[in-house]
Amino acid sequence: RVKRTNPLIVVKPTRPPGTGPPHPGSMVCRFRSGLGILRQFPFSSALQRMTVIAKNLDEQSLVAYCKGAPETVARLCTPHSVPDDFQSVMESFTQRGYRVIGLAYREFKGSLKESDIKNVNREFVEQAMTFTGLVVLENRLQKVTTSVLHELLKAQIRLVMITGDSTLTAIQVAKESGMIGVAERVIRVKAKSPTASSKATVSWRSLREPGQLRGQRQEAPQPRCESEETKPKIHFVIDGPSLSVIEDRFPELLSKVTLYGTVFARMSPDMKTKLIKCLQNLEYVVGMCGDGANDCGALKTAHVGISLSQLEASVASPFTSKLPTIECVPILIKEGRAALVTSFCAFKYMALYSMIQYISVLILYYISSNLGNWEFLYEDLFITSAIAITMSRNKAYERLVAQRPNASLVSPQLLVSVLMHIGLCSTFQLLGFLLVQTQPWYNPWHQGAQACSSNDTFYGALAQRQRNGSGILVNMQWKISNYVNTTVFFVSVFQYITIAFVFSMGKPFRKPISTNYLFLAVLIVLYLSTLFLMLFPNTSLDMFFEFVCIPYIWRIYILLMVIAHFVLSVTLEVTVIREQLNPGNVSTAQ
Repeated sequence: RVKRTNPLIVVKPTRPPGTGPPHPGSMVCRFRSGLGILRQFPFSSALQRMTVIAKNLDEQSLVAYCKGAPETVARLCTPHSVPDDFQSVMESFTQRGYRVIGLAYREFKGSLKESDIKNVNREFVEQAMTFTGLVVLENRLQKVTTSVLHELLKAQIRLVMITGDSTLTAIQVAKESGMIGVAERVIRVKAKSPTASSKATVSWRSLREPGQLRGQRQEAPQPRCESEETKPKIHFVIDGPSLSVIEDRFPELLSKVTLYGTVFARMSPDMKTKLIKCLQNLEYVVGMCGDGANDCGALKTAHVGISLSQLEASVASPFTSKLPTIECVPILIKEGRAALVTSFCAFKYMALYSMIQYISVLILYYISSNLGNWEFLYEDLFITSAIAITMSRNKAYERLVAQRPNASLVSPQLLVSVLMHIGLCSTFQLLGFLLVQTQPWYNPWHQGAQACSSNDTFYGALAQRQRNGSGILVNMQWKISNYVNTTVFFVSVFQYITIAFVFSMGKPFRKPISTNYLFLAVLIVLYLSTLFLMLFPNTSLDMFFEFVCIPYIWRIYILLMVIAHFVLSVTLEVTVIREQLNPGNVSTAQ
């Protein structure tokens, strides 16, 4: 029995159920008592391998076992232990999309003592190893993965695969998932570092053609695009070491490789982070999905990082998915776009609300009048507050579209929308101001005038004019209760409601306004209450809001102006602003 200070990790081999005892001399029989792991050299993305030093508890011998990328493991082995058809066999599996891991071992026959294990370096252990074989793993794509990628491609969102797997495996997975079409051309980019006898080279080889372009500096193939808004028909495929060479030796090719690259294989964590930065330098909005510690740097660097696990990656990324699939990506994009559009709509409404009220007050100031206290309260509290609270409850649209919302408050679309609606609202308020003065019953300064009454009273109360010692009028009710005030108030109040409806129209980023039941109910209540005040005059309410009594036919004229403003506002927002100023604004997210 081995006495050790530290506990010994023992790994015992298992046999499939129903099988007989192991044959003498077999590997299972040789390790009947198991293996004790004495030291581990953890997996390194830079080295692409991991190694353990174990002890055979039956034979009391030390053995090192290594696993990693097949080409990396093969370089650590003696030449005679690596089969001649190693490369062809490995490629035959990787071309079919399998994940291939190389295995090797080394027996220390007296060259390493157990007491020296703690101080031995990794380079000594991982040399002169014996190649054991390949482990072939099949990692099938989930059905949800293919459907999600199809949805993203349909929305014209560019997809890029960044993986640590081999290049051929990554290409096959990209084809199976739909990232690379059947009829699309794949160009493999390979770069070699300079040596003592040769310079750095870059080669471009089509995987559909047997020939290869050779030379020190080749002109990169020009990707042919269906249009500027569709993905290229040519896909560049490159591995991490080649990308490093291009970055150091051929920097002028880096942007082209990054721009048209679809598959980036054998990428280390640092290279993943550099690639994200390169895409950002090309003015892409980059989203990154990852599930391991190797993805932490890229997740943190990307504009939007999504962790597909609850482990290390979740610490570095701002978003963490509860499910280990990418189905959260289109959901996050749709919710983000809806939130952005909702924020801008709220901003536009508050800007229009301020300008509508400013125009109303400016018109009334022109005739030395103003809105009454309860009129201000009706506009600010009853209408604007209720709309502001409920108009942002529209949910994201269920379909991801190719159109991209504007992300700037000073974008032409937003500024033109605000300015044109300000002009439209101003026009109808001025129209009401001018038309009311042309009516035969209009009298600007008869403070007790009632166009629908023969007496000079404010709804039954005498309009007494009292003066102070300086001769200034104390009762200034006539300054508020006049025809212009009543007309401008009703026109402007309906404009608040109309603008809220226009700015809350859903598609293509939010669900229709009909799905926001609370907001729809608020609009209906506001429309009906304001219509009641205008079309069904009540003496008590009119005195409360300081209205004057106007003929019923003029109330109908105001209603016609309100309807005309509603129709023109909807038409302006839909046809002129949304379709003409933002045609084909497609997404540029990764």
